Amino acid sequence: MKKFRIYTLLILCLLLTMPFSTFAGVSPTDSIYRRIILDGVLQQDFYFGYPQGSAVIFNHWGNNTYELDKLASFMDVVLGEKSVYIKEVHLSGHCSIEGSRFLNEELSYNRVKGFHNYLLNAYSALANHKICLNWLGEDWDKLMSLVSVSDIPSKKDVLEIINEVEDADERERKLMKLKNGTPYRIMLSELFPQLRRVEIAVVYDVPRMLRDDPGLMDDVLSLMEDDPHLQQQVAPVDTRHRAKNISTRVAVGYYADTLSVYQGKYPSRRYSSPLLAIKSNLLLWGGITAEVRHVAFTPNLSVEYFFNRHWSAEFEGKYAYWHYDNDRKFWGLSGYRLEARYWITLPNFRHIAYVGVYGRVGDYDIRSAEGAPQELFNGRNYTADYWDAGLSVGFYIPITSFLGLELGARGGYMSSKKALYSEEPPYAYLNKYEDYRKIMVTDLVVSLVFRIGR
Repeated sequence: MKKFRIYTLLILCLLLTMPFSTFAGVSPTDSIYRRIILDGVLQQDFYFGYPQGSAVIFNHWGNNTYELDKLASFMDVVLGEKSVYIKEVHLSGHCSIEGSRFLNEELSYNRVKGFHNYLLNAYSALANHKICLNWLGEDWDKLMSLVSVSDIPSKKDVLEIINEVEDADERERKLMKLKNGTPYRIMLSELFPQLRRVEIAVVYDVPRMLRDDPGLMDDVLSLMEDDPHLQQQVAPVDTRHRAKNISTRVAVGYYADTLSVYQGKYPSRRYSSPLLAIKSNLLLWGGITAEVRHVAFTPNLSVEYFFNRHWSAEFEGKYAYWHYDNDRKFWGLSGYRLEARYWITLPNFRHIAYVGVYGRVGDYDIRSAEGAPQELFNGRNYTADYWDAGLSVGFYIPITSFLGLELGARGGYMSSKKALYSEEPPYAYLNKYEDYRKIMVTDLVVSLVFRIGR
């Protein structure tokens, strides 16, 4: 039975080289056990073609027939040997750099999700294993490696831009302007297609394989006797304990190191939330109130602190105290708001919307300017301290990786005690107090947002 297994594994190893011998490190003399014990991982890249904006893999689109044949050969190796235990499967999506970074991140997610759906439909046995989806967006690292071995004009300048310009969208704009766009056009046609790919990496459960069948260690010993890398992992011991020593080192130490390297190379894509967002409501600067009434402009500034990708807290201050409408009216307003938010994210952890609760205190002084006709405010000049509290909702629309727009609204319960007065210059006379309590929309928000990353 053991001989049959070894022969089966050797045949599977040969399949790796016929006709798609593109698995890194595999040669006709390797065994699949050697490969799994040494690396813990089998991985392969696939360069599928897609219709514009699509994430669906079509069999006969572009070069997809060849790529799908390559995938079939890979999956025959992965699923063909039942005694080789799969720990988990990682699917990773990359895309080229042209266009918005945000949209490219979405595209890489959609395409790796489409690849996932294709695999489950074509190879249903994969559904029995843990599958991790990684969407890595624009692959600048690979572009830099491709450029470094290419002969494109202004190569040194291209590499300098890639290395030194931090913002991805600005980096692309500089590349497009370099030498009237000549290097960029060459990269677009020759290098960018190599960035658009999905990867599959299969991580094997080596400890379980050795634990469930200790007899395999004899085969491992014979296959790996001449392997200097593993010999360094195993201290010289007498023959009686050597197999146990190798099993322990592979299962606990060496394999753990291998998996750590693998996970460093193919991390699950997690976009960390920004640390701070500095913003200002453009409607207040334009003098637009929640009742869509035009008054004097109101300077305002908000700072939002992100505890993690879901939770944040925002503090806002606003202040106005001056005449407007050709000096016929006076607008005095202050407000200090504290708000807690829960952010809703896309699958790639990008913020798209939020809900929150807020509280605010402030005061106002709204009246006709000195000497102006009292009927401008229907004879009602008033001042008061106020507070309001309620709920907020809104959306975030990115413009670049650090700049965006926030659209939203707040509404809740407002309470104040107005002091109504009339003016007979140079004096103002208190008429009465009036309670003001109302459930209302308290803010409309169109804010320009500048985000600072961690």
